[in-house]
Amino acid sequence: MGKVKESQSVNEDLKQELLGRFNKERFGLHNRELTVMTRLSAEDVKVLDALVELEVFKSRSEAVAFFVRRMILSREQEFKKLTALVDEIKRRKSMAISTLIKAIESEKEEDGEKAEDSED
Repeated sequence: MGKVKESQSVNEDLKQELLGRFNKERFGLHNRELTVMTRLSAEDVKVLDALVELEVFKSRSEAVAFFVRRMILSREQEFKKLTALVDEIKRRKSMAISTLIKAIESEKEEDGEKAEDSED
């Protein structure tokens, strides 16, 4: 019976240490509204399951969200630059599509005018 209590004490100590290191609020785990599906290796899932078993995280999902957020925060400036560049790419892509649509519409109008002229 003593080993069980000792094991529970070690688990609780480890849990508290991990919870202290993984300040969940700082890493945005309180505000998760989107679902993302992913495939992981068996080794990675084993680690996630261990963290869930120790009640460091409530679920695999919470653990993955924590680690993704932590990684993004560790390279925050690079990711801000990246998202700004992607926003610019989206803006330019939209402009290119608009230009293409206008060109197609203009071509159709010219074809319609030519057809009317040939009927006269």
